[in-house]
Amino acid sequence: MRSVIASFFLLSFLSSSAAFAFPEMIRMGYPNCTSCHVSPSGGGLMTDYGRSIAAEALSTWAYPKEELPGHGYLPEPPAWLKIGGDVRVIQTYIDNAQATAKSFFLMQSDLELGFNFGRFWYVQDLGIQGGPERAPNRGEFVAHRYYALYNLNDESYVRAGKYLLPYGLNIPDHTSFIRRNLGFDQGQETYNLDIGMIGEVWNSILAISFGRKEDPVDLEKGASLQVGYNHGDTHKIMGSLAYLKKEDVSSRILLGPQIIWGFNSKLVFLGEYDYQEKTLEGATKTVQKGAVTYSRLQYEVKKGVNPYLLHQLSYLDFTQLRTRTNSVGAGVLWYPRPHLELTTEVDYSETAQINAYNTVGWILGHYYF
Repeated sequence: MRSVIASFFLLSFLSSSAAFAFPEMIRMGYPNCTSCHVSPSGGGLMTDYGRSIAAEALSTWAYPKEELPGHGYLPEPPAWLKIGGDVRVIQTYIDNAQATAKSFFLMQSDLELGFNFGRFWYVQDLGIQGGPERAPNRGEFVAHRYYALYNLNDESYVRAGKYLLPYGLNIPDHTSFIRRNLGFDQGQETYNLDIGMIGEVWNSILAISFGRKEDPVDLEKGASLQVGYNHGDTHKIMGSLAYLKKEDVSSRILLGPQIIWGFNSKLVFLGEYDYQEKTLEGATKTVQKGAVTYSRLQYEVKKGVNPYLLHQLSYLDFTQLRTRTNSVGAGVLWYPRPHLELTTEVDYSETAQINAYNTVGWILGHYYF
């Protein structure tokens, strides 16, 4: 029974949808997410320029207008309407002391629409919850994010809606320790209000989170602040700070630096190093101090083909050795054509004291509209 439960929950972690940014684009001279995405924090609906970059700079092959919705064979939508969406399938392999399991399933099938009138945007996502058999809410309609955005000028904006609280690296791998272990996994979107300035040199985003009203068990509310400095077009250093609280349950402070460093047009490094201090309420207050890190080195060996090396550490309570997990991994990310992404990755992790190991391998196919 323990083996079945362990495998099921790990598969469930791999099953959530994802609509994140690709900060490694900094190696090509794009330090800000708004170059390619409507969302100031990146991910999701792409701009017309973002589509053109997907064809010209990312993909191994492309024919004229292939990046457009319908691959250029359908009439282009009107200027005020942007159409996007994602379909993801995954094959997983899991091996640990309790179980060996493999599974193939639909991760995501979402449609995303953006309505633009001058400086105003409304973006709405709607899809069907994917996941392995017996995953929570599998097959049900779900809206992971929707928001209204108003651009105050060319660099400043205000936004309100449901989306992930801006914090840290907005990477597509939602199972990474900096997303999953810190509460920023897909499916953990909150209702937020944020205001930001996205400039050529300095970026800043201040956000207030009102929690998840539809889930009374998960009402973590709070605020975050993110500040970034672009050192030229290929280097970015950020700092993130967040305070989050569940009434009468817990509160936590998160802070840490993030580094996005393009050494040249092919080699890029992504790093995030977070400190968390969590206070558990009760008859006796308990304070847990810990850290979570992410380091990734990626190199484009051929246009569209990007192998990478990965190291992660999760140590959520420095006084409890069993909370320390080290993970190393390697993978290949390939964009063969516009609208298509293929990724394969293998990770090996060990948890201290209890000597638990875990090997996870996966192949993901992603078609985006």
